[in-house]
Amino acid sequence: MTIPISSNPRLLSSLIILLVIWLSGCQQAPNQVTIGVVNYLTPLEPALEGLQAGLIEQGFTTDLEILYAGVQSQDLEQLQKEVYRLLDLGADLLFTMGTVPTVAARNALEHTGQSVPVVFAPLIDPVGAGLITSLAEPSTGITGVHNANLIDKAMEWLQLIIPQTESVVVYYHLKDTVSVGLIRDLQALPIADTLTIDAIAVATPEQALDHLQRQPPHTTLLVIPTPRLGNQRTIQRFALGMGIPVFGYNAPIEDTVVSYTVDWFDQGRQASYLVSRILAGADSRNVSVESAESRLLINLANARISQTSIDYRWLALAHEVVR
Repeated sequence: MTIPISSNPRLLSSLIILLVIWLSGCQQAPNQVTIGVVNYLTPLEPALEGLQAGLIEQGFTTDLEILYAGVQSQDLEQLQKEVYRLLDLGADLLFTMGTVPTVAARNALEHTGQSVPVVFAPLIDPVGAGLITSLAEPSTGITGVHNANLIDKAMEWLQLIIPQTESVVVYYHLKDTVSVGLIRDLQALPIADTLTIDAIAVATPEQALDHLQRQPPHTTLLVIPTPRLGNQRTIQRFALGMGIPVFGYNAPIEDTVVSYTVDWFDQGRQASYLVSRILAGADSRNVSVESAESRLLINLANARISQTSIDYRWLALAHEVVR
């Protein structure tokens, strides 16, 4: 005799329990996510720390693997080799810090024909670098968090906070696409007749130091991102010791009097949400590029070293004051 399951509640309950247990056993373990990281400057490493912190906040823990071999050469070919290595290791997504690593990722992906998404942070001008079509619709599989080009605003702050400035000296490298682009934009700005901008191309920090010794009174050193000059701390500390105030554009506050810059840790955390969206299925070609927030920082300790007076009204407007 056949007994209908529906007429036997105990049997029905037992079968449901067995079904749940069976389905639980069939569930797959969470997919492992592998992110390959490419960096060419030590000061940018806080962006990676921010990325990791943001991903952990969003629940990526045991299922997250970061492939990072440390800071690489600034040479484009060497960076591309690192990208190839990460792709061979099965990176699901590439996180690039800076313009040249992002160009290296694009070139490597075009060469291999792979469609691995790329998220960058930081990067100043992704459109000008030919990496994306537009900020709203990147369309290339590359997106991220960029530093809006606010060199004009930086120059406004420089003249307001260090009003005694009559001459601005800034060093750059002719083979450095980042600094060359910023110098071009800087020279296009409308500048008052009372102010001169002296943009000097140098190949080494030593050349900059030699030139800096011959600067007239009321000169301010403007520091801009110049990867090929490496860490410019020696130049900045030398200027401060000579009584030359240092203004940093996208430069750390530790060796400047004033910096108008982004927080790279926060930028990395911001990028983590773009990464999360892409890993959840969003098409990186359609994920809009976001802008990082620029912050005004003042270092009173360095102001004292360079004998630079800072009006207290600017201290009230600063996001952070180092005393």
